[in-house]
Amino acid sequence: MRKLITRDIPAFCRVLKAIGVDEELREIARVGKAADVWAAGYNLVVGILNKITEKRAEDLLYEFFAGPFETTAEEVASMEITELFANIKQMVQENDLNGFFKSAATLMK
Repeated sequence: MRKLITRDIPAFCRVLKAIGVDEELREIARVGKAADVWAAGYNLVVGILNKITEKRAEDLLYEFFAGPFETTAEEVASMEITELFANIKQMVQENDLNGFFKSAATLMK
């Protein structure tokens, strides 16, 4: 798995706009302590998964995760749930998500 990179921010913003979770992202950007980012970020990811109903938004999410997971969107779509959550947890632990979410929130204003 690779770390999040600059092009992941616009990709993530497209996912959030497609499913309408702008305010949830802003909440994460307000998190003060780095230790609280895991809980807030995990809740956002689970919220995104719960809100995806449009095929295009679903495809955007798979495309987004394919980058950091270093796989294809189709492979993400076919992942077992336990593997998906393990990958998300690893991504959260290995990245500065507070900075990532703040950058994404700024771009969405």
